[in-house]
Amino acid sequence: MFDMKKIVLLSAFTFWSIIARAEVFYDMQFGSALTNLRSQFPNAKFEEVKVAWTSPDERLYRMEGDGLSGSIYIILDNFDRFGREEIEKLENDLASTTDEDRIFEINKDIARVKLRLVRRIEERLILKVVRWAPRSPLLISTLERKYGKPNKIFQSDINLKSILLWTRGIQAELSDDEKYVTLIEYFPALKP
Repeated sequence: MFDMKKIVLLSAFTFWSIIARAEVFYDMQFGSALTNLRSQFPNAKFEEVKVAWTSPDERLYRMEGDGLSGSIYIILDNFDRFGREEIEKLENDLASTTDEDRIFEINKDIARVKLRLVRRIEERLILKVVRWAPRSPLLISTLERKYGKPNKIFQSDINLKSILLWTRGIQAELSDDEKYVTLIEYFPALKP
């Protein structure tokens, strides 16, 4: 017989396995729901920002408040897509088993995922990326002291600016003269 908690934990671990090595900003954990972030920062103002480049499953919010330095933007992904994929996987598992205990457990799993899919949208939006534009540009050496030398340097296809990339989940956009960092993005760490 399968333990439901183990299945959920294994699924979460598999999906978010790359996050363990990711850097965090203001202790925001990737995969946290928007409701959790609002609780974590009760005095912050969260304002949704409509931009053309987000996908239909993504939302962009600006976080503002006393004590938050610079401009902070968070990109959240809608759990619904992941939930639908998980239900499809579970239904495939269901179709391929005749074990009654396993059928019971899979049906419980499907019901739990479906239950999450009907929660309020703020509980289904999960943190994917944090973008921070410091009030004043930072020296590149400041980031290198904290994170080491970047793993890769490349040019953005969007605005042609140079980008420093660390596989631990950080990328930094450089100023036009390439002496300063003007934007830092935190995301789940890349697999080596």
